[in-house]
Amino acid sequence: MNKPMWSIIGAGIIGLVIIGCIAPRRTPVPRETPGPARTPIAQAVQTVPPTQTPTLGEIPGPTQTPTTKALPTLAPTQTPTLRVTPGPTATPAGGVLPRTGPHTAPAGNRVIRLMVFSDGIWGFDGRNGRAYETPDSVLTMIAELKPNILDRFFNDPIPDLNAPLRYRDKAGRLINWQEAQGAGGFPAGSIGSFLYRAIQGRVYYPRLGSELYDPADPPAFFARAQQLYANAVALGVPPDQRFLALDNWANIFRHNSIETVNTILATLYSQGWQGIGITDLGQYSSTANIAAANAPTWASFNVQGFMSRNPGDWLPDRAVLPQMHTDPYLQRYFLYIDFPRTMQNFMNLLTPDQEADVLTALARLQNPNPADAAGTGYTFVYPIGQTFWDMNTRVTSPTGPYGGMTLYQIVRDKLLPTYNP
Repeated sequence: MNKPMWSIIGAGIIGLVIIGCIAPRRTPVPRETPGPARTPIAQAVQTVPPTQTPTLGEIPGPTQTPTTKALPTLAPTQTPTLRVTPGPTATPAGGVLPRTGPHTAPAGNRVIRLMVFSDGIWGFDGRNGRAYETPDSVLTMIAELKPNILDRFFNDPIPDLNAPLRYRDKAGRLINWQEAQGAGGFPAGSIGSFLYRAIQGRVYYPRLGSELYDPADPPAFFARAQQLYANAVALGVPPDQRFLALDNWANIFRHNSIETVNTILATLYSQGWQGIGITDLGQYSSTANIAAANAPTWASFNVQGFMSRNPGDWLPDRAVLPQMHTDPYLQRYFLYIDFPRTMQNFMNLLTPDQEADVLTALARLQNPNPADAAGTGYTFVYPIGQTFWDMNTRVTSPTGPYGGMTLYQIVRDKLLPTYNP
């Protein structure tokens, strides 16, 4: 190669270097690394439309003025000193956690759900698609089923236990419940007399909805709880059997700081409750970081597969139940399918024969032992009835395996004697 050619090549290389130094550099756009997917918070259970308040006064009440039993006067709730020492979170060898909290859970292996009052009014009035039962028929069912726990027997405070118990007859007329003599020191035919007869010799606990807690007005929430406690005192419930069911637990746990949650539970316990139960759906809200003095003592959970038409899919929620078993202070675990949406699907997606199959399977799978190391133990709460649901109206096919029995008869005659003797 001759000398002029080398000169041309050298000049070209020098030019390229100069251009590279002068041209602006492109700053690369960093790629966005997606973060972990958010787990959606499960929606709280749908609420059934409130029972309509009947127009009173269609039939005059009793003319005699009976001796009334006054409600006890309770001291105003005091906000206790907050203690936030967390409980143990590690599972010891064998998978069984120590249950060392200062409070207790209801005792008994025959648990039924039979909610008779909704918003302080007799719920089984047969109107607008609701179930129909009378006070006497409810007392008969309780006597036949022989439960030792009445789960969420009513869901709001009863302002006046001495008031007449009023319900509707088959014709829709509002009438007074009649009985020859009152019970528990309450007037004959009164709400208090009925409740006293129903709960004698067994544990009951009322429902308090967590959705009623308003951070802007906490005293209103605690006042409802205090009235429920006053009802328990007036009904002669022993102090060690005064329990409260805190429904829709996620409404409190997921929307407040752990300090506020501790304060809410501590305030409720300061009213005198022996134990507090919680109900949670979907993602479980663990109680492990709640102080021992404030911790709930039992929890209720739902079935999985409640959107399915296959009765074999209606099984205990195996994702939630083991999580509950790892909580340090929970002492009992109640499988509870009497949620409005679950029970509506139960009636609409399954036949009565399939419903009986599901109830039988859930009863058979019970293991009430709270020290179940496998994390699968639970007690089944039999869904006998509430405003929109009544086992007496669910009739199996006459030619099927249950021979035309109602679900109520199957529970009374087969499931309870076999699995909850």
